[in-house]
Amino acid sequence: MAVRVPAKLRHGLDVIARANGVSTTDAVLLAIRHYLESKVIRTATATSDTVDKLDAVADITWANTEAGRFLRMASRFPILLNDRENELLFKILEDSSLHESDGMLVTGVPISEAKLAMRWDELQ
Repeated sequence: MAVRVPAKLRHGLDVIARANGVSTTDAVLLAIRHYLESKVIRTATATSDTVDKLDAVADITWANTEAGRFLRMASRFPILLNDRENELLFKILEDSSLHESDGMLVTGVPISEAKLAMRWDELQ
């Protein structure tokens, strides 16, 4: 992953790295970890209102495949999907070949993670 960082922010990363005796890359990881541990997201459903720390959201939605991560995000935190991802979700929900009785429930529709993973590139 390549990220463009403005000069002043890059200097801040250098300060974090020096203060912690680590590389700039490790400073970025520290900053991300700190952010994930300190921020929360509120999600509401018809039956509950929940507050989750972002690091817990990242843990809950983690999977080895992009398709798996997408399904977990769509099933647990659909509010975090962007417009393109919502369009993809509707395409997935409409494709009955991806439905499976013991699949992951996404908006009430059981989706097979394995079948989705095999067709992930095609659906993009």
